[in-house]
Amino acid sequence: MRAAADQGYALAQHGLGFMYFQGECTKSDPVEAARWFKLAAAQGLAGSQSTLAMMYEKGVGVERDAAEAAKWHERADKAS
Repeated sequence: MRAAADQGYALAQHGLGFMYFQGECTKSDPVEAARWFKLAAAQGLAGSQSTLAMMYEKGVGVERDAAEAAKWHERADKAS
């Protein structure tokens, strides 16, 4: 998963984000999860955009930021 994510594959980046978010096969690290979700979200992956929006809403792995949350929700809506 990591090799594919490092090569820029959005689905792998999203998957790795969830692995860090949930602590699957690795220690839970919300900051690292957010980093991978951002990479996938920037490539237009709606699932990562929605997850990132939630993280900004709740301040999980990133600073709470309503404007960033709204931006990612809007992008996710357009991508779906």
